[in-house]
Amino acid sequence: MRIITGIYKGRKLESPVGYEVRPTSDKVKEAVFNLLMNDIWDSVCVDLFAGTGNLGLEALSRGAKRCYFCDNSRQSLELVKKNVKKCGAEDKSVILAGDYSRALGRIREQADIFFLDPPYSSGVYEKCLEQAKQDARIQVLQSEKGVSNARNKGIEAAKGTWICF
Repeated sequence: MRIITGIYKGRKLESPVGYEVRPTSDKVKEAVFNLLMNDIWDSVCVDLFAGTGNLGLEALSRGAKRCYFCDNSRQSLELVKKNVKKCGAEDKSVILAGDYSRALGRIREQADIFFLDPPYSSGVYEKCLEQAKQDARIQVLQSEKGVSNARNKGIEAAKGTWICF
C-alpha cells in the first residue's frame, strides 16, 4: 500500500495484520482520485472509517488542506497515526477516536469530501449518509450495494454527486 501521487508520492504505508481492516487497493484508489482530481485541491476531507488512513492521506498528498481521520478501532487509529507521521502530514490531519456519529459531531468546519467505507454488512451506510449529507459536496462510496441500499431508502446526496464503483 502506497501513496500514488502528489507531495507524499511513493511513501509506503503501514498495513494491518489480519482481516479486520481491509485497505482500499491502489487500483481502486487511483480510479477514485482520477474522478475527484478537480475537487481535491484545498478541500476539507473526512475519512470516516479510516482504517489505515490510506484515502485521506492520498487526498492530502494531492492538495487537500485538511483531513479528519475517524475510526473506533484502536488498531486502526494506531495505523493512521503511524501513516500520518510517515507522510509528515501531522499539521493537516485531525485524528478522531470513536464511532462515526460522535466523530461527525465533533467536526466543526464545512467538509467538502467524505470517504465512507464502513465494514461490510455493518448496516451503517444509510445512517452515515443521513448525518453527513448536509455537509458534503461529493460523497465517495466503496460498495455498490451500499449505494443501492441508500437509494432504495430514498436517501439522496443533498449537495453532491454520487461516485459509485
